[in-house]
Amino acid sequence: MEDGKNKMEKTRRLIGDNIRKLETAKGKVIDDNTNLLEEGILDSISMMSIIEFLEELAQVEIYDDDFNIENFESINSIVLFVEKKRSEKNRDFVG
Repeated sequence: MEDGKNKMEKTRRLIGDNIRKLETAKGKVIDDNTNLLEEGILDSISMMSIIEFLEELAQVEIYDDDFNIENFESINSIVLFVEKKRSEKNRDFVG
């Protein structure tokens, strides 16, 4: 069984790989702390692609209230957001 740290690292790698494949990311060096919004990597179109990917990856729904800069600023912030959504989903499922 996958422990929490390994699962988070796998999530980080999958999200990073997906972001690096975006047309808006071509030719850019992107690390886990790169500001994806300031660098123009996430725009309205690429954001929709990432949202669809995240919903499939984490098996969660992302709502309008989730769209804020803090959640999508960097790969690290996206990973934390996904882990929070997973935690909320598991809490709702158990409760």
